[in-house]
Amino acid sequence: MTNYIYAYTHTGNAKPWRRATGQSGKFWIKVGQTTRQGVDRVRQQVGTAFPGLLGVDILFHSEPATRPDGTTFSDHDVHR
Repeated sequence: MTNYIYAYTHTGNAKPWRRATGQSGKFWIKVGQTTRQGVDRVRQQVGTAFPGLLGVDILFHSEPATRPDGTTFSDHDVHR
């Protein structure tokens, strides 16, 4: 079974953040992992709050969680 990585943000995530390393941003980004292709998982998570996903910015979806050398990774690896 293939795992896919996805990432999105939405208008409700407009919260500035800063890391100890000095990196900062204006929006929190949700990164997750699923076995489904497409935006189904995003719809499951925010479809009620954002009907039609209006206000949701999908940064990427359905990206296989596979490195160029063929090994796999998880959303936990992305968070690290």
